[in-house]
Amino acid sequence: MATTFPPGREADLLAWALNADLILKADAAAYGLTPEQATAFTGRVTAFQALFNACNQPTTRTPEKVEQKKLAKKALITEARGLIAIIQAHPGTTDDMRRALDISIRDYEPTPVPVPETSPLLSVVAVMGRTVKVKLTAGPGEGRARPEGVKGATLYYAVGEDFPLEMTGWVFKGNTTLTTVDMTIPTAVPAGSKVWVTAAWCNTKLQAGPVCSPVATFISNGIEQAA
Repeated sequence: MATTFPPGREADLLAWALNADLILKADAAAYGLTPEQATAFTGRVTAFQALFNACNQPTTRTPEKVEQKKLAKKALITEARGLIAIIQAHPGTTDDMRRALDISIRDYEPTPVPVPETSPLLSVVAVMGRTVKVKLTAGPGEGRARPEGVKGATLYYAVGEDFPLEMTGWVFKGNTTLTTVDMTIPTAVPAGSKVWVTAAWCNTKLQAGPVCSPVATFISNGIEQAA
């Protein structure tokens, strides 16, 4: 539907129902419905319309009418949802027919998921033994913890005096949906080694964007170090 069903305003619900009633009465079978189903829907629409009109006139509005209108509205919405489910599942229902009824058009083409274009800002918060705690934040002006469309981050590390210039020299550490992460460096890396860490934002398909500027630290013998 063009808007969330049911519409928030009763006047909009009535307008939708009157339009749908005209279409379905004209050719219920085209939408996968029986004449009896179309007739039953007409009854729901007529009942709600009469009570809606009565409750919008000071001379006919009463607490009893208001309560009756609430019940008629609920019954109309329930009926409409059931018919919409049948119509949507009917093989003969086309998108033009859905537009005429103002019901949702199914998205048969999956929405592309873009690869992140920016990289996170990475900082080393602390080091405890072989565990390097890093924090990831969005860049300046992005206004949120993670850019739109970002599911998480892909983490890498490297060991050496200088960081590798090619990604083939980095070790993939894993993916995370957290922005503060503990990276444990394998025991094969001696204590006191200089370790570089970097990260890239990734989308829901775990496709990584550009990596951030590498940050260096030293793994210790178990004593916590300030970043």
